[in-house]
Formats: sequence, structure tokens, C-alpha cells
Amino acid sequence: MLLFKKLRNRIFVVFSIFFILSLPFKYNVLKINFLTAFFERVVKIIAPIFLNNNKEYTLDFYSDSSGLYINIIIVFIISIAVSFLWLFFERKRTIFSKEFTVFFAVIICYYLSLQFSIYGFSKLFKYQFYDAHPNTLYTPVGYLTKDFLYWTSIGSSKLYNTITGLIEITTAVLLWFKRTRVLACFLGIGVCLNIVLVNFSFDINVKIQSLFLLLLFLLVSYPNIKTLYLFFVKQEITKINPISFPISKKYRFKHVVIKSVLISVILLEGLYPYVTTNSFNGDTIVKPLFYGAYEIKNNEVYKRFFIHSDPYFIIQDKKDQLYSFKMELNEETLLLTNNDRTSILSFKNKDGVFYIEGDFFGSLLNIEATKIDISTLPLNEDSFKWTIDGYK
Repeated sequence: MLLFKKLRNRIFVVFSIFFILSLPFKYNVLKINFLTAFFERVVKIIAPIFLNNNKEYTLDFYSDSSGLYINIIIVFIISIAVSFLWLFFERKRTIFSKEFTVFFAVIICYYLSLQFSIYGFSKLFKYQFYDAHPNTLYTPVGYLTKDFLYWTSIGSSKLYNTITGLIEITTAVLLWFKRTRVLACFLGIGVCLNIVLVNFSFDINVKIQSLFLLLLFLLVSYPNIKTLYLFFVKQEITKINPISFPISKKYRFKHVVIKSVLISVILLEGLYPYVTTNSFNGDTIVKPLFYGAYEIKNNEVYKRFFIHSDPYFIIQDKKDQLYSFKMELNEETLLLTNNDRTSILSFKNKDGVFYIEGDFFGSLLNIEATKIDISTLPLNEDSFKWTIDGYK
């Protein structure tokens, strides 16, 4: 039984390390692909065994791709093999094992701090959840997928984004210090449980990422699970096991330097995209020319078109079907791309009336439209009421 527990613990530790190293660090400052290329090659070799070649699948390591699921299987198998070798060669060297476990826990705390810093600032500055795009505002609710509906709803609340962002940033900061790491870990478990619930409930494609972060928080918190049980259930006062390792005076200066560098990198990574662009509100970033929603006045097929920020030209027919096209737009010309086909139309603005004319992928399009003030829509109103008075 003791041998099994040792093996299990080592599998969790080795799996966490290899899984992190297998993922590309495609951030703004940290751009490290330590073992990504190796695991990507292995996945491409193994993929035909697990996947149907007649179906389209993605092998890149992002979101919840097929490649990422196969990578989990590969990393898990490697972790079992490495853990057996670790146990075999370790024998009675338990001191090294304990030191390594503590070192692993501290490093994972900094990794979690990095992730929560990135996500926290993204929420705080409203880049993760943003205001609804013009086309979304005029899409019937029944036509929206659950994940898109959730994203749109959360993006409509500045207060919710601010509070959740601050909670994640606070957790990231508390993970830097040994006296607050245990508190940060249990706070992180609560946050991750909520994120996992949301991702599964609304079918949001970052399930693996959220589950993995939850796993890391549980691993780091594991030595204190029994302590908390004794305190809250048995009402016994016990000592918390700190997530840190003793630093002798000889290495204290080096420890401070390394810790300062790690914290600086975390803050730089978290704040880089906002400081470099001097943009601390994702809803106020510069939009494409003529961004917005437009009401079509003279067409029996289409009723609205939208200029999206990506940029896309999206047109809505009378049955509420939406058709999107990659676009290039200037004061006079609208160039649309649909796969390998292109369409060039004239685009004119005369005293607030917009005219689009030309060949629209084989059919003649003649549109006269006016811009809609989307800021007056109920979803975009920044309102708050203490009572139900005034509701109908």
C-alpha cells in the first residue's frame, strides 16, 4: 500500500511536469517550446491509431483539440514509466524525494501565479470577456450557442469582470509568499471549480486547461487536506504545513534574486499587452473603419449588415441567417473574401446614408442603409437597480 501511494504521488508529479513542458509557452514575453516539438511529432505518429482518418481533426495543442487529448495519453504513459524508474533508483534516498516534492510544489505555485495573473488582468481590463459585437446584438438568442451566450452575458458586466479579475490577481500575488500560499491554493481551488463547472455546463472549449489548473491546486494543497479536516470537522487546532523549503543564510540572497526575477516575469507577462498598447479597457480599443450595425432600407432579402472588429463583413437576411466574409474596407471600396473567391463592391457614405453596390459573389447587390446606435440597446446599458420598481 505504501509503495502504491509513492508510485501514485510520483505519477502525479511527473505528469504535471511533462504536461506543462509539452505545451507551447506562446505568450508575449515567455516564448518557450522546450519539449513541444517532440510531443507534437509523437502525437502525429500516434494519431492514426486513435482517430478516424475519414474525419477532420486538429492535432495542434490548443483548446480541447484531439491532439491535446492524445498528448495527455502519451504524457501519462511516459509518467508511469518514469515513476517506476524513479522508485527503482531511489531506494532509501527519501530525503532527496522530500526535497524534490517541496521544490515541485513551490515551482507549481509560481506557474499557477503566472496563469492566474494572465487571466486576472485579462478580465480586469476586459479583454477576455468583451462587449457584444454588433452582429451578436442582433442575433436571436435561440441562434446562439451556449458558450457564445455565456461569453456575451459576462462581457456585458464591467463589475463582474473587475471583481473576478481582482480575485484571480489576488490569488496570483498570494502564491508568491510562503505564509499565504496555502490560503491562495484553497482560494484557487474554489475559483477553478467554478471555471470547470462553467466550461462543462456551457460547453466552452478550455476544459482540459481548467481541469489541469484545478489538479495542480489540489496537488499543492494535498498535504494540508487532513489538517483542514481536523480543524473544521474535528475542531482540533493543528499546524498548517507551509508550502516552502528552508533557505540557509548562505543562499538567501540568491533566493531573493531568483524570486524577484520570477515575480517580475509574471507581472511583465500579465501586464505586457496592456502597457505596450496603452490600452486598459478592451471595450475602448480602436475599431475598424465604420465599425457597427446598419439597418438596410431597400432590399427584400437582407435587413442588416455589420462591420465586425476582426475585421469581417456580416450580412443578415430577413430570416435572421448571418453570412460572414473577411473584408478590407476603405472610404470607397469594400473587398470581401469567401474561401478562394473575392468580391469588390463600391462603398459610399453620403450624409450618414451608406450605399453598397456591385457584384456580390455572382449576384447584384444594391444596398442603402443607415447606422444603428447600438449604445442604446438594453444589453449595453450600464444600469443597476436595488428594487423591482419600474419593471414591467
